[in-house]
Amino acid sequence: MLCVRGGKIENDMTKQEIIAVVKERDNLLKTHEKNVRVDEIQKQITDVFIKKFNDYEVDFILETLTMFGQAPNVIYDDNGLFAVSAAGYQPVVTGRQKIEGMMSVFVEKKQWKKTIRLALKHYLLDEG
Repeated sequence: MLCVRGGKIENDMTKQEIIAVVKERDNLLKTHEKNVRVDEIQKQITDVFIKKFNDYEVDFILETLTMFGQAPNVIYDDNGLFAVSAAGYQPVVTGRQKIEGMMSVFVEKKQWKKTIRLALKHYLLDEG
């Protein structure tokens, strides 16, 4: 199975193929930051996650999204519901610093779901 055909990413990609394409994107960012392929790769992989959502582990999807500059936060409400949101505030950190202090995450009612997987799917459909 090939993950790239004629410059387009296939809808059916293995985890290893996604990792390879993300590495390609990272290399493009280092050498040709304004290359349109950078944004295309992000959009196409996000589309793969949406179309084949159940084929990938939640942590793999979340970690891949962070490589695109997204900051998805998984929130639990003590009532058995989860949300994934990238809206909020946090202290600015650089390099290898770790956040110490308060973070605020904004969540709308519609984002609360019974599982992390359902909350992540909502996030992808809403943000993607």
